[in-house]
Parts: sequence; C-alpha cells; structure tokens
Amino acid sequence: MSRKYNTRPKGCAQPHSYQENCTVPAADGVQGFELTAGSQRMVSLGHEWASAWLDDPESQLLHLEMLHMRQTAPLHHWADIETGIYCRIDQRLRSEIGGEHRSQQRRESMIALGDQVTMELMQLLLKAAALASCEAIVANSSEGAALLREIQARAASIDVLGKAQL
Repeated sequence: MSRKYNTRPKGCAQPHSYQENCTVPAADGVQGFELTAGSQRMVSLGHEWASAWLDDPESQLLHLEMLHMRQTAPLHHWADIETGIYCRIDQRLRSEIGGEHRSQQRRESMIALGDQVTMELMQLLLKAAALASCEAIVANSSEGAALLREIQARAASIDVLGKAQL
C-alpha cells in the first residue's frame, strides 16, 4: 500500500503555489511512497544526491555537504531538494543496512553479559588482546601467533548490551 505525505505543515507559507504528487522510489529494501511537494524533479534530485552521499565512503560530513548544497541550489527549490534528501536518509535508517542496531540478525550475533563468569572471561580476553597488541605476549609458534590474532579480532568484535561495566 502506498502512503502519501504532505511535506509542509498546514498554515506554512509555500515557496510556490503549485503542488504535485511526487513519488519517492523504494531503496535499501524499504518501500517507496508518495508525497506532495513543489517539484518531482527536485525531490528526485535530493533523493539521488543522498543516495550518492550514503554510498560514498569518502563523503564529507552531512552538515557540510548540505551547507554547500544550500549555497548552490536555488532557494525556491531547496525545500523539495531537502525533502528528497531526508526521505532517502530515512530509508537507509529504516533498512537492515543502516538500522543494523535494530536487526534481529545483529542482536543474535551480539554477546550479552549476563553473569559474573562471562564478565570475567570477557575482561581476560580484552586484557590478552591488549597485551598481544603491544607485544607483551609473544607467540613461540605460528599456531600461537594465529591464536593471538584471533583473540585480538574476537575482542575487537565484542558488543556489550545494556549497562554492563568493564
């Protein structure tokens, strides 16, 4: 089912009087939807720009990118461009890609520290990894070196849920 949104609250001045039904395409496994805005082309431009920004590992901080875009985009189109940007970022946050902290698979892969023994074992693992990284523990064999690397990797991947104190 398609949802429809009006991008401006009632009573707010419109930058231009013409409004059209615009479509935001599905992205990252999150369904698309319809909204009312001034220009489908500008909403699409914002959506495409945000997709490029999200997918670029070298992208600048979002607020700097948006500041630059505000300075270069025509003022009367900015609300529609910004709507497209926020719709796309919202899709990423609601997806399994950006909402990794909420996915069932991610929660199942985390270690929950529920008792004292588990806490002590994790503290020992973290201490061993720290000592191995500064070469205070040195392996005498290739198997020992591989084990130390695995300990360091496992210690780096631990996520603590709740209010556990280390």
